[in-house]
Amino acid sequence: MPLDMVGQGASDTLEVKKRKGRPLRLWADAGWMFGIHGIEFFRDYKRLLNGPASTFDVPTSVRGGMSAFLSSDVATGLQVGYHRAVIRETYLYQPFGADTLTRARQTTSQNITSTTIPVLLTFDLHPRFRQFVTYVGGGLGLNIGTFVWEEGLSTSQAVGARTSGLRYDDTHINLAAIVRAGMSLGWDRALGESTGGALHIEVSYTYAPLSGPLFASVGTGIGKPVDAVYTIQSGGVGLHCGVSIYLR
Repeated sequence: MPLDMVGQGASDTLEVKKRKGRPLRLWADAGWMFGIHGIEFFRDYKRLLNGPASTFDVPTSVRGGMSAFLSSDVATGLQVGYHRAVIRETYLYQPFGADTLTRARQTTSQNITSTTIPVLLTFDLHPRFRQFVTYVGGGLGLNIGTFVWEEGLSTSQAVGARTSGLRYDDTHINLAAIVRAGMSLGWDRALGESTGGALHIEVSYTYAPLSGPLFASVGTGIGKPVDAVYTIQSGGVGLHCGVSIYLR
């Protein structure tokens, strides 16, 4: 057999072995989450408490995970994320209508925090053996969501004045899901014989609901019991940038 054919055969064997080995992808990124909302919650927040806010802030998100390549293009793994959306505002609560006879005007400070930790099993179509690639994927799992609501009220001796206090503090576990698409930009030089790296930019949508009787305590305090369950969509559209490390 000619030497060049022997060399070619050895090269092909090496490539096959490389592709059959299941490299690991370790990754981490940071970004922003847009569109966290709760339509019914903010409707009653305005109606019962005169709060001016209509949405949460845009929180910074951090995520990380690992996945194993089942083939050169398909990877499955585990992803964990974290972000915390808040409402911070101070305003003058002014009762209106029938409430003016039973409620007092008070300066009100709202401190509301929604903490989201989605834990997801992921599946990605992510070509591995090219330097610059686009990828798509998704995942299913659980959202560990905590909702904390503290209300501060100015001291008043008037009839109907309320006192400051913790209105809600509970953790809920609900189903969660993600869909995503991104671009992986491989580094020009490998870190070593068995290690490679890349930058990645990704756009995602995370479905991570948090549901509970969020107004139960507030409603009791103002004489309007509210037993309804409210849902906060604590996920949203994410824009992320991070680093991937491939261990072959």
